[in-house]
Amino acid sequence: EMTKNLPIAVGPELLELWKEYEAGTSEEAKLVKDMDKLEMILQALEYENDGKNGKSLDGFFDSTRGKWRTSIGKAWGEEIESRRSSQKRSLDNDGVEDEAESKKQKAS
Repeated sequence: EMTKNLPIAVGPELLELWKEYEAGTSEEAKLVKDMDKLEMILQALEYENDGKNGKSLDGFFDSTRGKWRTSIGKAWGEEIESRRSSQKRSLDNDGVEDEAESKKQKAS
Protein backbone atom coordinates (compact mmCIF):
# COMPACT_ATOMS: atom_id res chain seq x y z
CA GLU A 1 0.00 0.00 0.00
CA MET A 2 2.81 2.44 0.93
CA THR A 3 4.62 2.00 -2.35
CA LYS A 4 1.76 1.73 -4.84
CA ASN A 5 2.22 5.28 -6.19
CA LEU A 6 6.00 5.06 -6.50
CA PRO A 7 7.86 4.20 -9.69
CA ILE A 8 8.10 0.43 -10.14
CA ALA A 9 11.91 0.49 -9.82
CA VAL A 10 11.79 2.24 -6.42
CA GLY A 11 8.76 0.69 -4.73
CA PRO A 12 10.05 -2.83 -4.02
CA GLU A 13 13.43 -1.57 -2.78
CA LEU A 14 11.81 0.96 -0.48
CA LEU A 15 9.45 -1.69 0.87
CA GLU A 16 12.38 -4.02 1.61
CA LEU A 17 14.24 -1.24 3.40
CA TRP A 18 11.14 -0.49 5.46
CA LYS A 19 10.80 -4.17 6.44
CA GLU A 20 14.50 -4.24 7.36
CA TYR A 21 14.02 -1.14 9.53
CA GLU A 22 10.95 -2.56 11.27
CA ALA A 23 12.62 -5.91 11.93
CA GLY A 24 15.97 -4.38 12.88
CA THR A 25 17.82 -6.98 10.85
CA SER A 26 20.83 -4.84 9.89
CA GLU A 27 23.17 -2.65 11.90
CA GLU A 28 21.90 0.37 9.96
CA ALA A 29 18.29 -0.47 10.79
CA LYS A 30 19.14 -0.85 14.48
CA LEU A 31 20.91 2.51 14.49
CA VAL A 32 18.00 4.27 12.78
CA LYS A 33 15.56 2.71 15.29
CA ASP A 34 17.69 4.03 18.13
CA MET A 35 17.88 7.47 16.51
CA ASP A 36 14.07 7.50 16.34
CA LYS A 37 13.88 6.78 20.07
CA LEU A 38 16.52 9.39 20.85
CA GLU A 39 14.62 12.02 18.86
CA MET A 40 11.45 11.14 20.78
CA ILE A 41 13.00 11.54 24.24
CA LEU A 42 14.85 14.70 23.22
CA GLN A 43 11.52 16.16 22.10
CA ALA A 44 9.93 15.11 25.41
CA LEU A 45 12.81 16.73 27.30
CA GLU A 46 12.36 19.92 25.29
CA TYR A 47 8.65 19.97 26.17
CA GLU A 48 9.50 19.50 29.84
CA ASN A 49 12.05 22.31 29.74
CA ASP A 50 9.85 24.87 28.01
CA GLY A 51 7.77 25.17 31.19
CA LYS A 52 4.43 25.08 29.37
CA ASN A 53 3.72 21.39 29.81
CA GLY A 54 2.23 20.46 33.16
CA LYS A 55 1.84 16.77 32.37
CA SER A 56 4.26 13.97 33.12
CA LEU A 57 6.26 12.82 30.13
CA ASP A 58 7.82 9.88 31.98
CA GLY A 59 6.11 7.43 29.62
CA PHE A 60 8.30 8.53 26.74
CA PHE A 61 11.44 7.84 28.72
CA ASP A 62 10.05 4.63 30.24
CA SER A 63 9.28 3.28 26.76
CA THR A 64 12.93 3.47 25.68
CA ARG A 65 14.69 2.18 28.81
CA GLY A 66 16.33 -1.19 28.17
CA LYS A 67 15.30 -1.21 24.51
CA TRP A 68 18.37 0.24 22.87
CA ARG A 69 19.76 -1.82 20.00
CA THR A 70 23.16 -0.17 19.66
CA SER A 71 25.81 0.87 22.13
CA ILE A 72 25.72 4.47 20.89
CA GLY A 73 21.93 4.59 21.27
CA LYS A 74 22.22 3.28 24.81
CA ALA A 75 24.99 5.73 25.72
CA TRP A 76 23.14 8.73 24.29
CA GLY A 77 19.87 7.63 25.89
CA GLU A 78 21.57 7.35 29.27
CA GLU A 79 23.16 10.78 28.81
CA ILE A 80 19.80 12.38 27.99
CA GLU A 81 18.22 10.73 31.05
CA SER A 82 21.15 11.84 33.23
CA ARG A 83 20.72 15.45 32.09
CA ARG A 84 16.97 15.19 32.68
CA SER A 85 17.55 13.93 36.23
CA SER A 86 20.03 16.72 36.93
CA GLN A 87 17.57 19.31 35.68
CA LYS A 88 14.77 17.85 37.81
CA ARG A 89 17.00 17.86 40.91
CA SER A 90 17.96 21.45 40.23
CA LEU A 91 14.31 22.48 39.90
CA ASP A 92 13.38 20.55 43.05
CA ASN A 93 16.19 22.24 44.99
CA ASP A 94 15.13 25.66 43.70
CA GLY A 95 11.61 24.96 44.96
CA VAL A 96 12.89 23.94 48.39
CA GLU A 97 15.09 27.04 48.58
CA ASP A 98 12.19 29.27 47.47
CA GLU A 99 9.93 27.76 50.14
CA ALA A 100 12.58 28.20 52.84
CA GLU A 101 13.13 31.83 51.79
CA SER A 102 9.38 32.48 51.88
CA LYS A 103 9.10 31.03 55.41
CA LYS A 104 12.10 33.10 56.50
CA GLN A 105 10.52 36.30 55.18
CA LYS A 106 7.18 35.55 56.89
CA ALA A 107 8.99 34.98 60.19
CA SER A 108 10.73 38.38 59.93
